[in-house]
Amino acid sequence: WSAFTFGSGMVADFGTAQFQSLLDGKAVHEDILSSVLKIGAATSAGAFDYFAKKLRAADTPEAEKLSILGALGHLKEKEKLLAALELNLREIPKKNVTYPIGAAARNPVAIGFLWQWFLDNLESLEQLLPGQLGRVIIGLVPVCGQGRAREVEEALASLGEKHPRAQGTITMALEALDVYSRLRVAK
Repeated sequence: WSAFTFGSGMVADFGTAQFQSLLDGKAVHEDILSSVLKIGAATSAGAFDYFAKKLRAADTPEAEKLSILGALGHLKEKEKLLAALELNLREIPKKNVTYPIGAAARNPVAIGFLWQWFLDNLESLEQLLPGQLGRVIIGLVPVCGQGRAREVEEALASLGEKHPRAQGTITMALEALDVYSRLRVAK
């Protein structure tokens, strides 16, 4: 996966071919499955439908479902990525909900709309297991909050009042946002 993200054409071709094998019903070695799923998410128009089907299937092994959840956030079409995040919040066990959100927070396609998605889904996110809301905040805010620091600070101040135990995480996320924003300006 790392080689793909750095632009390796050979890895892209291999991963895309392996993902097509999955779509064709063939097996892919478990050692490379996670990377193949992420590459498939980034390159294949059929990835979301495949992922949704596998996540809903009772016979999909738990380890494979976790790899799929990690790949969901790497979809490259906004509409499909939003559908994946919706599926994640509505159908995935709470213990696993942070995987696709964390991946989406590192997806350049999602950076422009993920903060608004966070606000629109905050009520559902507040129902996550203890600590998970903090993981979402620390993963999303430093990257997706850039260019809207005042709005982010106001929203998180309100959230901190409702969830005092999250205040430390909120402070850390805002500090990281400040650092990332300064680095962005400095380049």
